[in-house]
Amino acid sequence: MRENLPIYRIVNGKRARIFEPDPDRRYRFERDAWIELSDSEETEEKLYEQSLEQMRRERTDKRQRELQYEDRIVAFLDVLGWRSAVERSERDDELARQLGMALHAILDQTKEIGWRQVQREIHAGKINAPVDVDIKTTQFSDSVVVSLSATQKEQMQPALVSSLFSVVTRLLELGFVVRGGIAAGKVIHNREMIYGPALNAAYDLEQTAIFPRIIVDERLASQWRDGYPLFDPFGQQAGMGRAWREAPDGKFFYDFLRPAVGDRFKRLTERQVRRLKDVVLAQLSKPLPRPIAEKYEWLAVYVNNVILEEGLSAIDPVRLTDSA
Repeated sequence: MRENLPIYRIVNGKRARIFEPDPDRRYRFERDAWIELSDSEETEEKLYEQSLEQMRRERTDKRQRELQYEDRIVAFLDVLGWRSAVERSERDDELARQLGMALHAILDQTKEIGWRQVQREIHAGKINAPVDVDIKTTQFSDSVVVSLSATQKEQMQPALVSSLFSVVTRLLELGFVVRGGIAAGKVIHNREMIYGPALNAAYDLEQTAIFPRIIVDERLASQWRDGYPLFDPFGQQAGMGRAWREAPDGKFFYDFLRPAVGDRFKRLTERQVRRLKDVVLAQLSKPLPRPIAEKYEWLAVYVNNVILEEGLSAIDPVRLTDSA
């Protein structure tokens, strides 16, 4: 209570001054004095506090129930060059808007509805997309984390591939490439937070990737290396989703230039190759520090290998001696 202010009790509708407050009573401030609460006001105040306490307990209990580790597949993605682009955007309003729109697109497309749209793009409307996919996405600074339930055995690989495709392609359109790691394990991922051993494992893999590639842990690589069948609406196999490629160092990484194998998907591969080739050439035309240049040279080799393997004769390979 503020000192030197009079204290009153309401008696028969009138103020009656008291000189010592009752420690078991509550008081409210009115203009220039403290007024002791009536019995009915005391009861209302106690009921209100009890309801608040009940709400706090229920919220705490709900959070505790929800904070249970789940088995999930986690992809930790680092957007190379994002930090410097953000710094440039301070002086470039259009760049700031482009970065924001890119994030909106990534977060939207990796939601369930969005990944169905990407699925249709990848497979030209020829595949029956899974109905129920539990995908969550978190973005912070220059990193994006995508996770999905590991209990959805048949759906999790095509769902993850579609999500990765949307992220990588949207960033590639803005000139960014991605490095990342994919791991399976225990994690808690909701709208407010993400943590757990699977996130740590995915982050550690990203740190070992070195080049702009999204590598998958050995256990998942062994399970997924043969890909998954793609079916048309009539139940006929239309091709194979074989999204993992083995690098010379033995690591398997997401083969985003060839998100599906089959003649009908060749046009999509060609479009991806052209996108990545443009980014590589743009970067290698600059005076880059050697460690950064090596990353784009690695991508150039990746581009050239896919051009050769897919017989994309309309696309010239990257000539490293000219671009470096």
